Amino acid sequence: MNYTYRVFPAVFACLVVVGVSAQSGLLWKVSKPGFRKVSYLFGTMHTSDSLCNTWSDAWWEAFRSCDVVAGEADFADFSQAFEALSLSMMKDTLLSDLYSPGDYAFVDSVMKAGSAPGMGAMHRKVRPLISMIALMEQPDTSGPFEDLMDRRLQQMARRDGKQVVGLESAREQMKSIAVLSLQEEAAILLEFLRSNQGVSDYLYDMAATYVQQDLQLLAEDPSMKQLPPRLLKALLDERNARFLSRVVPLMKKKRVFCAVGAMHLVGDTGMIEGLRNAGFEVVAEPFTFTAPAAGPGR
Repeated sequence: MNYTYRVFPAVFACLVVVGVSAQSGLLWKVSKPGFRKVSYLFGTMHTSDSLCNTWSDAWWEAFRSCDVVAGEADFADFSQAFEALSLSMMKDTLLSDLYSPGDYAFVDSVMKAGSAPGMGAMHRKVRPLISMIALMEQPDTSGPFEDLMDRRLQQMARRDGKQVVGLESAREQMKSIAVLSLQEEAAILLEFLRSNQGVSDYLYDMAATYVQQDLQLLAEDPSMKQLPPRLLKALLDERNARFLSRVVPLMKKKRVFCAVGAMHLVGDTGMIEGLRNAGFEVVAEPFTFTAPAAGPGR
């Protein structure tokens, strides 16, 4: 597992949201009448799967037209990475303290099998939800892309001389996830592993759903329906408000390509409605996912 400064993964990009409206599309044009600076909102999936990481010309035109790429975090900020690692560690508690011997043996074996090379038994010291996130963020080594989509977008932006902005800090991210007790987190991890022992198959299915660009379909992931409402509120509603408070002033000054997890777009408290409430016109910008590329970048 790679416990670096990453935004919450596919598991939280595909959370169930009550009252999702019929919104279709992952790329949205953001503009104001009489305002020449056009921005874009893009819903990501935190994966390196080439199925999700190759885009048609319409997507590239939008990306290249912008001066700033704003993501949930700035992945090149190593000070934030170290803080995230520190905040993800449990204090005076090990994973084995949170389970019966039988349940711990099961969780430990699945987590070890899914660990990245060199990470060993680090999951035994990390908050259970962070371990679940890390398990689901393992790169797809069969494809051409080494980094998760959000990190790759920022790398492309820097290569093109664009400004990169993180919309929240590591401490703010961790505060959003740490609304549950360790015991509650442990129960969620156990249930997830029991329901999705074929994690790679689950992630492939989620990627196949993502490329359909149906936000409501993404929101209907059955394995996430049991997440506590206060966790959903912290991960989505409260973070959406934070993202909007920081990206709206940017969009009033510059051409911004805002790339956040797809589920941050949907619903009455989502980014689409939030930008509309801030006075912007937000309309879907059609594009397609293309065949896997021969190598990183384009």
